[in-house]
Amino acid sequence: MGSCVLPDVVQSDPHWADWSLSQLGWAVEHSGAAINPVIYAELSVWYEALEPLEHAPAGFASPDGRVDPQG
Repeated sequence: MGSCVLPDVVQSDPHWADWSLSQLGWAVEHSGAAINPVIYAELSVWYEALEPLEHAPAGFASPDGRVDPQG
């Protein structure tokens, strides 16, 4: 998965957020998903503090761990 997927979702990109969220959901459902250090660093520029960044990926998942399209 490309590094643009999470920023698209975090920023609610009007052109790409829905597609990116569906790709994220597919990845989690079929193979699991992890954020490597490079992607984490790329995502970090959208946050002013560490705590919201650390909680952002959890905001994409439902209680059962699946990606929730409603965020």
